[in-house]
Order: sequence, then structure tokens, then C-alpha cells
Amino acid sequence: MQYNIHINQKGLDNDKEISLTEASVIDWLHNFCGSNSRKINNQRVDGWTWVNCQHLIDDMPLLRIKGRSGSGKLLGRLEKLGYIEIRREPRKLFIKTTDKMDSLYIEVSHKTQGVSTKIQSSIPQDTYHNTNTIILNQDTTDVPKGTILIPPPKEPEPPFLFKEAFEKLGNSTWKPHKIIYNYWKVKGFEYENKKQFDSAVKRELRPAKLLEGYSAVQINKTMEYCKDNYTTIPWTLETVVKRVSDIINKKLA
Repeated sequence: MQYNIHINQKGLDNDKEISLTEASVIDWLHNFCGSNSRKINNQRVDGWTWVNCQHLIDDMPLLRIKGRSGSGKLLGRLEKLGYIEIRREPRKLFIKTTDKMDSLYIEVSHKTQGVSTKIQSSIPQDTYHNTNTIILNQDTTDVPKGTILIPPPKEPEPPFLFKEAFEKLGNSTWKPHKIIYNYWKVKGFEYENKKQFDSAVKRELRPAKLLEGYSAVQINKTMEYCKDNYTTIPWTLETVVKRVSDIINKKLA
């Protein structure tokens, strides 16, 4: 359960259509979609986060949300107001926050006027600062009251390791991810960087979703058939989609 709700009253004051309930859901979504939890990351696809409506209801009991239909209406309302984008799939909602929501939590500083010289000297311009969080590990002794503190630059992202990303794909609880994992394993595919990897996953999602209704045995048997019989022409996951019914009905040896 989320114990505290933080609402940027100044940022939302100009949005006369927003309610306190919707503002509270904005805070929940900002925390949930921005979480680095391994469990949540495993359900994230190309920046889209799977949001379980029941999880929202359980996390925010004081909002008195009336069932999944009530949470669905709330999310649809925030989409209409421009705070989120929604990708609807069978029995699942994937959500991506927008710049409009991000502006409630971060802003770009173009001026250094009013910032303590002690702090300013170690902080480059045009960096992000969080308007709702107290910045620790800074010497604030001489900082005037009301001064906005800017955190130091973020640490660079760790280098991309294909093996780790590949195993994470295989350990995902979402079946299309597992199908892609097994397909790449049979084909021996590898990718050099995160952009290549993410692009490849996105490309394979459509055929992988079409195979969701088949068992792992049926899919893997079809892949092995393609591997053994398509030796002179390339085969893809789309080929598996086309041939899986023939394998099931034993029309192919």
C-alpha cells in the first residue's frame, strides 16, 4: 500500500478539471511507472508499464474506487487530460506517463540566480531537479530559505550486457517474452546495445502475441521444424505463426 500521497497543488492549480482523487492517482502512477522494482520491470515493455487495476484499488484504499470499472474510468480520464498514454490489450492495460505529468515532478533549470555559490559551483546548468524532494548529501548551511536545491548529475547507466538482458527476457512471466527468448535461442541471435535489443523485442512482439494460444511444446516443435527444413531460405517468428497449425494437425513431417 502507498502510505503517503504527494500532490503538486501549484502544478495542478491551472488544471481546473482535475479532482483530488485524480491528482492522487497521478502521484500513484508516477511512483509505480517510475519504479525500478524487478517485478514491475519484468512487466514493462518498451517503456510501457503494465498497470493492474486491482493493485491501484488496493494501494489507494482512501480513494474508495468502485471496482475495476471505476479504476478504468479514472485512468481513461487522466488519458483524456493528457497525463498518461494507454495501450489497451486483452485483459491488460499498459501505461506510459507523458511530459505533462513529468512537469509536476521535475523541471529544467535555465537560471542559477538565487542558488548558493557553494552549491552552484558543483552543478552544471540545464540539469534536472526534483521540486518535491529534499536533497541530501549537500552542505546547505549557507543556503537561503526557499532556495531550490539541484541534485548532482545522475550516474551514467551501466553498460549493456546482452546475456543479462536475454536472461531477464527468459525469466519474464509474460508469455510473448518467453516465446521471443526461445526463438532467439534457436536462432542464436545476439545484440550489441540496448537500442538494438529493445527494437528487436518490439519487432517480434506481434508474432509472439499471435502464438500465445499455443503450448510451449507446439511452438518449440514448430521452431525445430523450421530450423531443420528452412536451410536455404531464412525463417522468422512469422514463419512459426504460419506453420504451427500444420504441425499440430500433423500435415508436416
